[in-house]
Amino acid sequence: MSYHGGLVGGVAALIIFMKVKKIDIRDWGDMLAAGIPLGYTFGRLGNFINAELYGRVTTVAWGLVFPGAESFPAAAPWVRVYASAVGIPIPSSGLVNLPRHPSQLYEGFFEGLVLFLIIWFILRKRKPFKGFLLAIYVLGYGLFLFIIEYAREPDKGIGYPITLVPLDNPVYQFSLFNFTTGQILCFLMIVAAVICLSVFRIRSKREALRAPKSLNGRNEKGISSKGDA
Repeated sequence: MSYHGGLVGGVAALIIFMKVKKIDIRDWGDMLAAGIPLGYTFGRLGNFINAELYGRVTTVAWGLVFPGAESFPAAAPWVRVYASAVGIPIPSSGLVNLPRHPSQLYEGFFEGLVLFLIIWFILRKRKPFKGFLLAIYVLGYGLFLFIIEYAREPDKGIGYPITLVPLDNPVYQFSLFNFTTGQILCFLMIVAAVICLSVFRIRSKREALRAPKSLNGRNEKGISSKGDA
């Protein structure tokens, strides 16, 4: 039920429906892409309210403690260092719930609001060909989420399939060269979006060439394009 699986299923269902109804998926895709991102803002706010899909352990000033997040044993030196840095006392239980990045808010802002503003107010009336907004939506979402994944807590059991820099404890240690499954899927989204941009552009050019043209300056009704009879 993750985003990437939902995207694949949604696109597959949309393609089948459009083919059956003989509707151009590029037109519908552009229409949907212009409005869908704003929905993420409210969806991620819901994740934040539910205290789910939180980010990695951090000492940034806006880090938040999420009640359901994993607590760490205070006996670990790094836990004491982090707790001291943010002013959290060591509880009697010996387990410390450390602040984390509010990655839900990062996603809601960039994948939702920012992407919506770009598509709706900048690109919507300037799209050069059909399907452009759809491809830009996939490209923008993939790019924003790829970056935000660095701050997000990886899904349990999946972790970092690509680890170019070995870390002793990836819970709090960080490397730009270690990639989560989500980042791999986001990279594939970006590649797919670039391919779609190229395919949609070529298809639009071919359609323009096949479109009926006037003959000797006259249209199909025999009226001159200059307005003479």
